[in-house]
Amino acid sequence: MAERKFAMPVARYSREQAAKVFNVHDTPTTFYVDATGTIRYQFTGVEPHGDAVDRVTWYIETLKSQRN
Repeated sequence: MAERKFAMPVARYSREQAAKVFNVHDTPTTFYVDATGTIRYQFTGVEPHGDAVDRVTWYIETLKSQRN
C-alpha cells in the first residue's frame, strides 16, 4: 500500500473481519465509499485489470463530483 501512494484512505480487513463487518465471503472485495460513508461501488473477486490507476481514478473523481 505504501508503494502505491493512494490519494485516499485505504482500509484492509482480514477475511474474518470482512465477513463480520461487511457480510463479505469472497475476497478480495473492493468498496468505493462516498463522503457520507455510503458504499457506491462494490466489486467482489479479482478484477481483470487489477488496480489500474485510470480505473481507480475514475471512481474517485466520480465520487468527488457527486459531493457538489
